[in-house]
Amino acid sequence: MCIRRRCHHGGIGHSGCRVAGRDSVFAILEAVQAQDAAKALEITGALYDQSKDMVRLCDELLEQLRNMMLLKSGSGQPELLTCLPDEQPRLEELTRQPSLDTILRQIALLQDCRERMQRNPGKRVELEMALLQLAVPHLAAPVQTAPVQAAAPSAPQVQPAVPETPAAQPAESESPAAESKPLKASDFKPVGNWADILAAYQAVNPAVSGSLAESSAFVAGNTMLIVAKNRFFLTLLKSKENAVSLRETVKQFLGVEYNIRAKCSEPEQQASKAQNLVQKAMANHLDTAVENE
Repeated sequence: MCIRRRCHHGGIGHSGCRVAGRDSVFAILEAVQAQDAAKALEITGALYDQSKDMVRLCDELLEQLRNMMLLKSGSGQPELLTCLPDEQPRLEELTRQPSLDTILRQIALLQDCRERMQRNPGKRVELEMALLQLAVPHLAAPVQTAPVQAAAPSAPQVQPAVPETPAAQPAESESPAAESKPLKASDFKPVGNWADILAAYQAVNPAVSGSLAESSAFVAGNTMLIVAKNRFFLTLLKSKENAVSLRETVKQFLGVEYNIRAKCSEPEQQASKAQNLVQKAMANHLDTAVENE
């Protein structure tokens, strides 16, 4: 018997058909269709903080994407939809913009995510990566990167906030040429208005901006070094589109088109696992599993 019929006489009944936080499921899908990755991740994080099971949340997202598929294909008879009567208008509005191919791709991505969640403890990370791919479609395609120049013999050491071990990650090769003279730690100065730059970048590229939370930036000559707490930022920066948008936003505030480099402040023991994730993501269209959250 379909959910619509079982729930006809009540919102939350003994049938258990109204799932706690169901509005949040629709809100995540609305953020995905609007390509607002930051909002989708914000809602997911709030649900996680409320002890929401991430596997269950993935199932609920798949359930509503199935409803959207049926509506888009013209097969959305009431008896086939697993939603409440008052939810159907919201579903129809959700279905209005994306094509059927887009909905099918989103279902496939979440199904793959669901399978990986069964094998890995990092269920939140798996779901967040999938939502990023849904909300930022170009992340689901092979990431095109220009050849990366050989790294300098030693990464610059900048104040206590800069970790000693991870190597700096150069941005796209379209950046201004790196200075020939080796940079020293004493050459780098902190960017005082970095918070203002991030606030402006939030409106330009919310997906990448979200990965720069608790980051800091330093400049020396025509080089900017970004120290990010979230290692996934290094992956996002490999995208030409992301690198260019960040460089242009920085230029608006500082008046200089910097050669952007990035490094992560993760501890050494986590670096190898995160680096493996980056390598797998680049080779497998970000369709990869992680071992820890």
